[in-house]
Formats: sequence, structure tokens, C-alpha cells
Amino acid sequence: MTGAVLVVDDSPEFLGVARQLLEQLRPGTRVDTVQSGTDALAFLTGRAPYDGAPRPMFVVLDFRLPDMNAPEVLARLRGEPLLANLPILVLSQAGWPEDARRALAAGASAFVVKPSSARTLRRVLDDFWSRHAD
Repeated sequence: MTGAVLVVDDSPEFLGVARQLLEQLRPGTRVDTVQSGTDALAFLTGRAPYDGAPRPMFVVLDFRLPDMNAPEVLARLRGEPLLANLPILVLSQAGWPEDARRALAAGASAFVVKPSSARTLRRVLDDFWSRHAD
């Protein structure tokens, strides 16, 4: 296994596509998925039901989740000493400059408008991986 990645999105379809692309990019990679900010925080801090979850090399985080947005998740993560420098790619359906500014100010490593094709998403994920986790 080459490592682990966590994908956080409330769309099961997106989670499936992202998992497949990440596994293709680096065979042997473990890809975990959760559908809320609350679950992402529990996973990353090793709280139940995610006790013993691996620390991912990076996180792919949807900007708008059912329970909180990316800046809220990031603010909580950046307050955790062991997670303060974890690379996080924030994806958003909308390319609003204010969303990008808020995500980056809260500690996102990058902010990208969610690609509409798997081919483009693959390129975004590969680029982020190469820059932040290799």
C-alpha cells in the first residue's frame, strides 16, 4: 500500500468516481470516504466509529457539506497539532471568489471548482497529489 486518502463529499456518486480515480492514479492506495464534516473530523482525529483509521496523506473536501462548510472543517482541523499541516484540496460546485478566499484563509492547500468530467478530475487529483503528497 502506498498510503491513504480521505474523500469527504455528500454525493455517493462523486465518492465512487473519486475513489476509482485515486486508486487508478496510485495502485495500492487506500481511499476512505465520509459524507459529512462531522464524520471527517471524527475520522481524522481517530474518534469513534473511526478508531484506528489511518492518517491520510491528504484530504479531498467538498466545500458545502450537509452539516458544515469547508472553512468550518478546516478551522477545527488546523487547531489539531497533528493535523495542522495535512494537505487539503477543497472542491466546490461554484467558483465564487469569496468561497475560495474563505477556504484558503482557513487553511486549504488548494481550492478548485469541481470538474464536470472524470478526466479533468483525474488531472486535478494527480496534480494535487504530486504537489502535496509525493
